[in-house]
Amino acid sequence: MFIMLPPGVRDFVGEKRRKLLSIIEEVFRLYGYRYMETPALEYLSTLTEKGGEEIKEQIFYCEKEGLRFDHTVPLMRYVRDHPEIPKPFKRYAIGKVWRNEEPQKMRYREFVQADVDIIGVKEIWASQELLEIAEEVFRRLEIQPIIRVNHKAFLLELAKDIEDKGFFFRTLDKIDRFGKDWVKQELEKKGIDGEIVDRLSKMTLEDVRGYSEKAYEDLKVLGRTFDPFLVRGLDYYTGELFEFGIEGVNVSVGGGGRYDGMFGSDYNVGISFGVDRIYDIWEKEFPPKGLFIAWIKEKEFANEAASFFRRHNIPTELNLQERSLKKQLEYASKHYRWVAIIGPKEAQERKITLRDLAQSKEETLNLDEALKKVS
Repeated sequence: MFIMLPPGVRDFVGEKRRKLLSIIEEVFRLYGYRYMETPALEYLSTLTEKGGEEIKEQIFYCEKEGLRFDHTVPLMRYVRDHPEIPKPFKRYAIGKVWRNEEPQKMRYREFVQADVDIIGVKEIWASQELLEIAEEVFRRLEIQPIIRVNHKAFLLELAKDIEDKGFFFRTLDKIDRFGKDWVKQELEKKGIDGEIVDRLSKMTLEDVRGYSEKAYEDLKVLGRTFDPFLVRGLDYYTGELFEFGIEGVNVSVGGGGRYDGMFGSDYNVGISFGVDRIYDIWEKEFPPKGLFIAWIKEKEFANEAASFFRRHNIPTELNLQERSLKKQLEYASKHYRWVAIIGPKEAQERKITLRDLAQSKEETLNLDEALKKVS
């Protein structure tokens, strides 16, 4: 019987995903953020305390609990329940989240988010640091990001005379998918002047000043690309907004913003990376590391050799089956560059035949000599 995975989830094998996560975490730690881990399950009352109807529809329900849909709500629940935490509280979280929505290309129901947040700082410099972190992550991944910013104060002033602000912002948010003409038509169906789309298309950061001095000053400090069409989570965010994209990819790979007042916490700002989406477009390859020890009739010395390499921090896999050398080498070629071959002659001389599968070369060496080769 062939059993498939449920839609929107997947398996991962190999180094690429682990390496991606380690790069992101290393940057977070370099900036002084503390690791935090929260339960997958939260009370529904916690998950729905801050969020619109769309969020409620995405929750996986488990009686009175639900699976977390992001790392921000659990963070703010923790901050609320631990008022003694010294501020600023700078934390990062990397882990799975779940959203009960229709799976699509690069849109999953179970996926990993990597978040970094600052609690207790009202100054715009907190956001500036977070964007620096984002740029450093992408630099280390050798990805050229598109970082766009906007501000809720500007958007609210822009829409002050529009009755159905929610519809207006949701429609603006679809401009990348459907284009300006479609957005204009949808707005006009609701009696909203479609020419606002043309005005926004020509707008510069300097124009923001005429709507909100606060928004202008904040965005000027951030110094990133101003996008008047950037509208995300306005029932969630309260100030500056960020989104991370990649040229040629029609979905965001991260973003964030300021969410002051959530769960009673005055000043909060954070960013999140969509690890699965970055994984999908990351073209880095990681050649196999370590070595495989193949042996014929000499498992005792093979065990000794494996222990030697492991003591020197070389990932080492030891053959555990009675099988031919040919079968062992076929297996090793799928996972390793280096193979240590041990037969009666090698065991007697306390040496190994070290084969480089990438170069199709081999030589007989003692363990110390082999260590220098594979290190």
